[in-house]
Formats: sequence, structure tokens, C-alpha cells
Amino acid sequence: MNSAEQQVRTAGEQAIANTQLQPGLAGRLVVHAVAGRTAPERLPLQQMCLTVLRRLTSPETWVKLSMDDHVILRQKLLGALADQTGGIRRLAHACVANISASGGPWPELLSQLIAAISAGT
Repeated sequence: MNSAEQQVRTAGEQAIANTQLQPGLAGRLVVHAVAGRTAPERLPLQQMCLTVLRRLTSPETWVKLSMDDHVILRQKLLGALADQTGGIRRLAHACVANISASGGPWPELLSQLIAAISAGT
């Protein structure tokens, strides 16, 4: 999907579209997207993972994901809200906003936001 060749990008996009609702895929994407420190060579792939996750966390798609994916996405995305890399942080915020708009209790989100405001971050 990051290739300069249109045919390669199209094949990658089609593969994601065909497998995006498989249980565990969203969880694997978020683990890769937020694992460790953001290094310049990893940034494009991390952003790509989070871009796919932004689509998967939209209200119409969120309800189709497995409960295991819900748990890991909520957990890992909270940690990414304070990422030092602006692109990662913005995409994580978009995913969190999508999940929050989908409803359902998420008490850890409120705690994280209060802690961030208190710390001035």
C-alpha cells in the first residue's frame, strides 16, 4: 500500500478490504501502530495502520469487530494519545473519537483525559 506502483497499492488495499473484519486483525494493527517509540523508518507504516484503524473504528464498522478487538483497541489507543509524534497522536485521537461516538462505557478514557489535563499535556 506504500508502493509507488498503482497495481501493488491496489492489491494491498483489496487485501485489507477483504480481511478487515477478521477477528484479531484490528488488534494486530494497533499493536504494530503503537508498539515502542516512533522511529522515522517506522512512521509511514504506523500511520498506515492507524489510517486503516480509523476506518475500522467508525461507528458503522466498530459494531462488526470482535469484542477482543474492542478491548485491545481501547487499551492501546489510550496510550497513543500522548505519543510525541504528531501524526501518530492525531490518528490515535481520530480513532478514539470514533470509538467514543460508537457509544458504550469507557471509563478509562475519562480517567486518561483528566490525567492529561491535570498534567498539562
